[in-house]
Amino acid sequence: MIYIEECKRKYVEFFPVDWIEKLEWKDRDTSLASYKEGFLRINNFEILCFELLSKSALSGEYINNVDRMPLFFDEIKELTAHEYSSPNPSIQSELRDSLYKEYQILDKNLRICSVQYYRLWSFVSNKIDNFATARALTTSKHSRFSFAKSSARTFNISRFSKFN
Repeated sequence: MIYIEECKRKYVEFFPVDWIEKLEWKDRDTSLASYKEGFLRINNFEILCFELLSKSALSGEYINNVDRMPLFFDEIKELTAHEYSSPNPSIQSELRDSLYKEYQILDKNLRICSVQYYRLWSFVSNKIDNFATARALTTSKHSRFSFAKSSARTFNISRFSKFN
């Protein structure tokens, strides 16, 4: 299972297009219920996303999926790029606008996590590339410093002969 892909899939599942507008905003009571429902949805996603991104980072799945990681980061940027509602002067729209602000904060935090995860991936990816390059240089036929070619040495001192 690729945890980071699951996080992206859950985002789409939790927040379909115009999900806030599809909630009921008719009067004060339904608006309050909609606000609570939307806030709970955002909160539940934050918890789930934190778990999935933590598992992803700790499992090191970014090492095995090096080619797919840049695509994920681009997709998160696209998913979290929204135009948010403008304020209207009614109690229902205040609650709706407050929910939009919470959603905006979630998107911003998800982009920040994505940037930090990208930095981790980039750092590790560079280390792996540098290690692979160094290893290729040390094992190449034309390398001056070929450690792979060195033969086992025998000890001339009798005290160390048992370690051969």
